[in-house]
Amino acid sequence: MPDLTASDPLVLLPSSSQRRMVGAREEMMSSTKQQQEWAEAKARRSLEAAQRDEVFKATQRAEAEQIEAKTMQLRALRRAKEGGKS
Repeated sequence: MPDLTASDPLVLLPSSSQRRMVGAREEMMSSTKQQQEWAEAKARRSLEAAQRDEVFKATQRAEAEQIEAKTMQLRALRRAKEGGKS
C-alpha cells in the first residue's frame, strides 16, 4: 500500500450508508415506475369498462325502443281489430 502524505488528494470511498441510499433511491425509482405502470393499467381497465358500459346502455336503449315500437304496433292492430267488430 502506498504511503499517503498530507499533500495527496483524499480518495473518498462510498460508505455503507451512501451505498444504502443509492440502493434505496434505485429501489424507489423502480417502485415509482411500477406504480406508474400499475396506474396506467388501471386507467386502461377503467376506460375499457366505461366503454363496455356505454355499449351495454346503448344496447338496452335500442332494445327498449324496439319493444316500445312492437307494443305500439300490437296496440294499433288490436284497435283496428276491435274497430272492425263494431
